Amino acid sequence: AKLLTASLARAESASEVLRLYAEHGSAFNEIHLATCWSRLASTSQKEGRALSAGDLAPLRQQTVVLADTLGPRAIASTAHALARLGHFSGAGTSDGDEWDALWRALGVAAALRVTEEGGAAFGPQGLSLTAWAFAKASAGQAPPQALLDAIAVAAIPRLHEFKAQELANLAWAYGKSEHAAPALLDAIAAAASPRLDDFKSQELANLAWAYGK
Repeated sequence: AKLLTASLARAESASEVLRLYAEHGSAFNEIHLATCWSRLASTSQKEGRALSAGDLAPLRQQTVVLADTLGPRAIASTAHALARLGHFSGAGTSDGDEWDALWRALGVAAALRVTEEGGAAFGPQGLSLTAWAFAKASAGQAPPQALLDAIAVAAIPRLHEFKAQELANLAWAYGKSEHAAPALLDAIAAAASPRLDDFKSQELANLAWAYGK
């Protein structure tokens, strides 16, 4: 299992990742799935290549089936990769229903994990990436309300652990989704204010945009 994970992580092209999936996908566990999606996002962006629905259909279907078995880190990594790939819920494409099914399955699994296991299981990066991914992928639809409520509750007591980018991404996600979370946004502002020198210009812009919504 570790060798397969290492092979996926070292893959230098989307074609190589897809080949590894075709050869070993039936034996994938949650780490393999998350690593596969992440490498597909990274390699396809590097290549400037848009992956077709046909390329991704078997992996997408397998991820739907296994979504409720994924742990917090795998959920965060998979959702982040899908958002980077541009395969959004409600995107209006010929395979839009299939992507909707995947995002719904991940959203249900994520909300359950955050609620049951709390913020510690996801960590600051996992919470911010998950919120960012679902906000980005909503494509004009409301992201899962239960998930955003759960992330807000889990994040507030841990905001002192968040890096500047994670705070900015979290604030951006709630601004983008237009999901009311005044307690969270107040807490992010309080956490960010003493650390403004830690924020890059784009991160400050994201914060300002979120609070201007």
